[in-house]
Order: sequence, then C-alpha cells, then structure tokens
Amino acid sequence: MLAQSLRNSNAAIIQFSPGDEVLLRCVLDSVRMFFHQKPIVGPELIHTEDNQDWNQTSGYFADSQHAREVYDYRPGRTSSVASEEAAETDITTAELLPAGLPELFALLGNVTRVILDAIGCSLELRSFAFTDLLDNMPLKIGEMSTSVLSTCCHNRPGAKHQGENVALTCEQQGNVPLLDEDMDKGLLTLLKSDKSGLQIRDLQGRWIVVDADLGPQDMVLYSGLSLYQATGGYLSPAVHRTNNSNNNNVTAAAGQGQGSSVIPYGRCSIEFKLMPRASAILHCSAMTATGHPVGSPFQQPVAVHDFMQRSHPMDQLLNRPGVPTFTFPTPPPPDGGSLYNLKCFGKIRER
Repeated sequence: MLAQSLRNSNAAIIQFSPGDEVLLRCVLDSVRMFFHQKPIVGPELIHTEDNQDWNQTSGYFADSQHAREVYDYRPGRTSSVASEEAAETDITTAELLPAGLPELFALLGNVTRVILDAIGCSLELRSFAFTDLLDNMPLKIGEMSTSVLSTCCHNRPGAKHQGENVALTCEQQGNVPLLDEDMDKGLLTLLKSDKSGLQIRDLQGRWIVVDADLGPQDMVLYSGLSLYQATGGYLSPAVHRTNNSNNNNVTAAAGQGQGSSVIPYGRCSIEFKLMPRASAILHCSAMTATGHPVGSPFQQPVAVHDFMQRSHPMDQLLNRPGVPTFTFPTPPPPDGGSLYNLKCFGKIRER
C-alpha cells in the first residue's frame, strides 16, 4: 500500500507509534514560539538558494524565494555553530532555540530508514539496498550530517522577505498565495505542519492537499529526486507547492480545551529530509540485479554532490523516455474538482 500510494499520489501518511506524538507536538509548539519571538531580520540574514551549499545550511536564515523563515538542525554542524555563537553572546541576550530537535532528528532518521527499506522490499530489492547512500549512524567524530531537520515559518506577520530589489510584507504576499512548484532533491521527506497548505500533484495532474486533517501521530511522506534516480524512475519525485493564503491565524494550544485564543502566527512546519551523503554515488545496480528494466537516462552512475548541483527542469524529468509507467486505479475527488484532500493513502506504523 505504501509503494502504491507513492506511485499514484506521490505521497503517503505515516502513522507513528503511540507516545511519539508528544515529541512531535512539543517540537512544533517550540518552533512556533521560536519564530514568534524572533526579531525581524536584516538583509544580512536573507538567504538565496545556492546549490553549492546543499549540505551546509544550519541555524537560522530567511528564505525570500519561498517567503519563509527557516531554522535548520544538522547534527555535527548545528552544534558547532551554536557553540561558537554561544561563546560570542552574552547569556542574558542569547535567544531560546527550538527544543527537542536532537531527539526528533533521531526519531525521524530511524523512521525514514525503515521506510526506505520498506520501499526497497516493495520493489523486491535486496535488504538495505540503499544503505550505501546514507550517512553513518551514529555519525563518526567530526562528521556532519547531510540529512537535515528543517523547521519553517511561512508568512510570519510583520516579517519582510526581501529580494534584491523587492521587499514584500506578508499582507502584500497574500495577493499571490501559491508558491512556485518545486521538487525536493533528497531521498524522502517527512512533514508535519500546524496548518494545512502543502499540495502535491498526483499522476493525473490533480493537486492533493496532503497535510489537512492529520492526526497527532501522523506525518506526510513524499519522495525526492535522489530516490527517483536510484530507482531508475520507478518512484517519481513529488511536485509540490504551498498555499499560504489562509495562514493568518493559528489557534494557540492547538485548540485544546476552552480558553484557547487565536494568535497571529504564520504557518509553521517541521520537515525531516533524508539526504544521500555527499560522497555517495547514485546508481541503479540494485534495480538491475533484481531484473527491473532501467532506461538509458538512469544507466550512468552519478556522484551525489554533482547531482545536487545540477538543475532538474520538471518538464524534462517527468517526460523522460523509457521511464516505467503505472496504472493503479485512484479514487475520483468527491466534488469532481481537481483539488481534494489526501486523508490516508498508505498509512503504516513505525516499527
């Protein structure tokens, strides 16, 4: 069911074990408060996407291209950067960072590795077929993780996301609520948000709202370009976009009980991105060893660091000759439209 959901809808809902929702909720609440108390940044913290730094981002920055603020936790790098900043900062003025990130990184890192093995099993590959692509676990002394736990806040009220010649407030950005379509370059992404807005396009071209009606133990799973390359095109990368048109208010305390109040936050989310290590090679030898036909675009191995620095136009990727196609039946949207909610496609439990 997991592989079928990823093939048909390019997404699945992953249900965690009882008790893990406490950590998810605490980290998401902590992330919300971190961005809420964060002073408005100056131009020096405006980040422009650079493919050279795909495995180097850490700490806080503002992403003007996607109208969001980000705090990246990357073991090995974030800890060293934080130590340097703490040495230079008066303890009375040091900001309070999101809590629980190391614990959540460890949990989601284990879960995504289990999911990756499950995907390999569904493709009838040998056990741990993708392990050679991943970081050591635990990391060796001095190593930095390529996988990252990224916490985001879209359209925080009052925040200005400045480009080279443009500075837009959140209210002005509301006129263009849908951000550009994008694809992640990693293997797998797990996401949880405090407000719906993430849309993923399925094989029929319909946009699915994937983070609506998530339970406390649920996270959204979708695949990226690296897994697309490593499986010879059998699992397409998820094309996604974010709708921020209705993210002006979030109910405090997640609406729990009476007395909860509405406070103007942006849309906050947690994204764990399982990335291949920079020194690895993307190849399809596990696919060919099992007898899967692999098209010519995937037969040549490619270094991960080179792959991450390339541009990957969506129209060229999704229309490659020789890429396997699937015809699993999918339910029509209940209202006959092109946009509907994904409530449960391929829900599994963490082992």
